[in-house]
Amino acid sequence: MLATIPAIVAAAAPATSTVGTGTIQSISIDTKSTTKVTTVDVTLMDGAGLAEKVGISLETAVKMGLVITAVNIAGIGTNVTLSSTLSGFVNNLVLVTDPGTGITSLSVTLTDASSVVHVVSLDLSDVLSLGLVTATVDTTKIGTSIAIDPTVILNSTTYSKSVTNLGNYFGPALGVTFDQLAADFAAGYGYGVITQAAWMTSNLGGNATLLDQILTAKSTGDYSGLVLPGGVTATNWGQIRKLVLTDPHQNLGSIMSGKATLLPTPTAIATTTTTTSNGNGNSNGNGHGNGHGNGNNNGNGSKK
Repeated sequence: MLATIPAIVAAAAPATSTVGTGTIQSISIDTKSTTKVTTVDVTLMDGAGLAEKVGISLETAVKMGLVITAVNIAGIGTNVTLSSTLSGFVNNLVLVTDPGTGITSLSVTLTDASSVVHVVSLDLSDVLSLGLVTATVDTTKIGTSIAIDPTVILNSTTYSKSVTNLGNYFGPALGVTFDQLAADFAAGYGYGVITQAAWMTSNLGGNATLLDQILTAKSTGDYSGLVLPGGVTATNWGQIRKLVLTDPHQNLGSIMSGKATLLPTPTAIATTTTTTSNGNGNSNGNGHGNGHGNGNNNGNGSKK
């Protein structure tokens, strides 16, 4: 039996920070490979100008209209295992929304090995992992205001002002997430160093992977994996700064004041094929972490 989820009302963000209330920046669907449980992360900008990531259930996200589900027609006519005691041939799939709770589930009709017909109702997370239902983000919700009932929030993270500003500034160009930036700071990199590395990455036409590689080089002192334009290889932080940071205004202060400008035509950089991690728990690739933590990543780290 599914539990009732309290009604959620959209509202304009107030002038103060309220968890789950603000303007939607992004929505992502996350299915854990081990548990097969699907949750939805909503990244928003709150009334205090801080970025938040709020985790909610798939059912809540569907009810709010943040995620659109559809029956996977290809699942009809296949054999599926719904539980240790129930498996069989799928005859029909129907999405059903409870008029009282607003919760959507999937009604599955199947015939077992004994030719007995069963009709069962399953949670969306269960059938999503089975491939019987597809789920996609409703991108029209991006940029709209939202207020999520705190009782349905599974977990949340509010990012510091510096992480918020760096994420807003470099995120679209580099594909770096608030989680990655917060993890870099937690790993011991000062905001100034992270900013310089992000500027270098931007100037070199790189992405979140290159940002991780530059920070790793700063931490380990090994810059051999970073091949700069012209085949030049830096041997220390000072050299790579001199080679790549050609504009003295490329710093944290210029970003915080709104005076910084990304270079329009970055120069490509070649890197070694062996990828590394800066030890902050973010894999190199798209750099998106999916962890959920409570509390604020606020604090002032010293520049390294």
